[in-house]
Amino acid sequence: MRYWAVSVLLIILMFPWAGWAQAGCGFRPLPLVRVQINERPMKIDHQFSAAALSAMPNNTQVRMTGKDHIGGLTQSEINANVTLSFDSETTFLAGNGCLWVTTLTVQMSLSPVVFIASDWPEGDCRYQAMLEHEMKHVETDRAVLKEFQSLMTNNFRSMIQPVAAQGPMASSSMYQAQENLGARVNQRLQSEMADLQQERDRRQQAIDTPEEYRALGARCR
Repeated sequence: MRYWAVSVLLIILMFPWAGWAQAGCGFRPLPLVRVQINERPMKIDHQFSAAALSAMPNNTQVRMTGKDHIGGLTQSEINANVTLSFDSETTFLAGNGCLWVTTLTVQMSLSPVVFIASDWPEGDCRYQAMLEHEMKHVETDRAVLKEFQSLMTNNFRSMIQPVAAQGPMASSSMYQAQENLGARVNQRLQSEMADLQQERDRRQQAIDTPEEYRALGARCR
């Protein structure tokens, strides 16, 4: 069994530099694009009974009867934020400015918590069977994040490079230009995370099957 959530956040950083003779926007290196994964230490929680775990929300599509109890549950949250860093130049005499994206950094964090019913002590066959099952969910999340790390790096690089240089523009418009580009990047992050969630859900549903549950039930008889 598993339950998860996904959230996204946008951060914009700007590093200004004032110039006096800027007629156009000069050359700058292409922006650095990074997608990083931060996994918080996995927690194993034994405080809830099987009846209490059964009352918690979960995403499984396997039908359960009133007599069925959940022996294990994985709660796993993925948070994602994207940070855009800009360099800028302004020409005080002409009132114009240029913007360059220097870095685009996506950080994804995974926070897995595995609940094993308190009905079974550590070392019990059923405890071990449930732990091994729930670890399949944790490992699946890790694998999906790793695959999307490479995919998202390429996708964001292709997206940001053509628009990394902005201007010349009125210096009064530079803040709005940052906001507009930030909104585009954030929209792309939400799209990428929706694709990740769809693939994640497909793989996680493939773990929670009637055959898997029957095997778990028969393992410790």
